[in-house]
Amino acid sequence: MLTISMLKKSYPLDMIFLMAFCYMVPFVDSINGYMILGTLGEEGRAGTIGQVFKALIMGLGWFLIPNKNKLKVALLCTYIFIIELISFLLHGTLGYFLIGFAYSFKITFAAVIYFLTVEMFKKYGAIKVLRIFRNSAVLYSMIFFLSIIMGVAHSTYSEGNFGSKGLFSSGNSLSIYFGSMSLIGLYVFFMSGRKIDLLLSGLLLVSALFVGTKTSILFISLYNFLLFYKIGFFYKSFLLLLIVVLILSLHGLFGLFFDVIAYRFENSDSFATFLASSRDVFVIDAFSEFYIDGFYILRVIFGLGVYMSFRKLGDDISLYDTLENDFFDLFFSYGFVGVFVYISFYFTHGFRAVILKNFVALLIFTFMFLLSALIGHVLFDAMAVIPFVLSAAITTFVVRREAY
Repeated sequence: MLTISMLKKSYPLDMIFLMAFCYMVPFVDSINGYMILGTLGEEGRAGTIGQVFKALIMGLGWFLIPNKNKLKVALLCTYIFIIELISFLLHGTLGYFLIGFAYSFKITFAAVIYFLTVEMFKKYGAIKVLRIFRNSAVLYSMIFFLSIIMGVAHSTYSEGNFGSKGLFSSGNSLSIYFGSMSLIGLYVFFMSGRKIDLLLSGLLLVSALFVGTKTSILFISLYNFLLFYKIGFFYKSFLLLLIVVLILSLHGLFGLFFDVIAYRFENSDSFATFLASSRDVFVIDAFSEFYIDGFYILRVIFGLGVYMSFRKLGDDISLYDTLENDFFDLFFSYGFVGVFVYISFYFTHGFRAVILKNFVALLIFTFMFLLSALIGHVLFDAMAVIPFVLSAAITTFVVRREAY
């Protein structure tokens, strides 16, 4: 094991790397968001500060994972690069290729973080490693609330009075990150029994609430369900009483916290469209443009890269946007091969969790997978993908409470 001596104490290299990443990335992402929101940068372009930092982390992290996993990451990266290269050979525009590769490398980044996390779980214990990631989320939260207090935060939505994304570029991703890390933090509390772990997980849940998206409501519901499921009878009674009191006394504040959501619900064509935030329309439109004649039939199996996605040459491809649905974004980008790997990843970990009777971890991971598949902003987002891979990693371990 490689170690570095600091102040007469040796620290394992992988632990130093993890702490450096976790405690630096909130500041990097806030600077990156400040530049994008302040028109000093452009969302979606290649070469942002956040992308460069995470590419560096991915490269360094690759050297710290076992050789067998290095090969898996290398194969994944090679497949992605080949598909993106084929897309580049078709449209011939370097800028489009760089944008596509900048989005797609986040999948490889997630793979490196996943394999590194699993390896460190084995060496240091899951709770110790999860606390470092949780503390990173707390730093995100502190920056988030500080930006609100200082009056420099940006609204989550252009319409509406409530909901903030702080200095971060995407409100949807931030909401998913805070909400899912609150569940990871709650899992840490279940395993440790320490009240500080519960307090910090609650802080992250409140942070998700202040972002003001529909996913915040989902996280609040699942968080309270898990808490109610695990605590004793006395605390169950107290929690139920607290929830009833809050509903009766604060129900009028729902319109304040979720004014945009209420507005969109009232003006949606249907309840399904409201729930999907028109993603169903995006997907239907994408299939109507999905060209599979001749050579293009191969895209059904292998995809045609992130930038080309469902489009073909001759279409206006000067602007790029996702479908905000990881399942179909993955299908259009990497075909049935990508979808097969994605679904296999879920069922492999789900089966492992059932065998180990790790049902709380399974529920959190399943919830994250469904969010990714239906709502998006997870697999192709280097911030929100972190709790996704953490939730996958904890399904493969039995964590005994008494050890912590």
